Amino acid sequence: MKKQSTLAILSGFLILSACQPNKQAPETDTASESLDMIDEVDDLAQHTADDTPVESNCIFDDDYYGLTTEWAEQSGLTNYRWDSLDQRLLIPYEGDTLLITKGGCDHFGISVQLRLYQDTTSMTQPNTWVIRSMELAQLLNYVQYTQVLSGINDPALYEESGVYFIDIPDDNTEDNQYYTGIKIESFDEYTALSFGSYIN
Repeated sequence: MKKQSTLAILSGFLILSACQPNKQAPETDTASESLDMIDEVDDLAQHTADDTPVESNCIFDDDYYGLTTEWAEQSGLTNYRWDSLDQRLLIPYEGDTLLITKGGCDHFGISVQLRLYQDTTSMTQPNTWVIRSMELAQLLNYVQYTQVLSGINDPALYEESGVYFIDIPDDNTEDNQYYTGIKIESFDEYTALSFGSYIN
């Protein structure tokens, strides 16, 4: 019995001594070496990725994240959160939330939605909604939409199942760009003002 305990203790010491760092080995910065190795692997992976073209069946650029974040940052909007499920940015904006997305595969789309939480504007005031849409388009440097909205003098508002719409006339039928119009919809917690465009 004494022999077994002595063997167990000796075995324990051997295991512990094997786990201890070798005190006679020269000191090295293993964390730094590990990072260098990771960087080399990353460089190699990046180099390989850059050399290998990625096949895409898309007609347009479907890098929603890249296009949308670049668009926001070029517009001076840097405080945002990416919604990967819906492929859009959520941006706090004057107590409300601005949601934007840009990109596409078969169709290239630009979409803007402002969720108004404290707004008391009547849903049936088309001029107010056009002005708000134009302000957002200007904020986002959405030049085409700003130009189209500036040409609307007497916007026609129509309602369909509690949702209000303002049609946006096509300013150039040959450019293959279509405007979705302005949509105003009321939800329990907010009113949504939406507009956008797409290219086929």
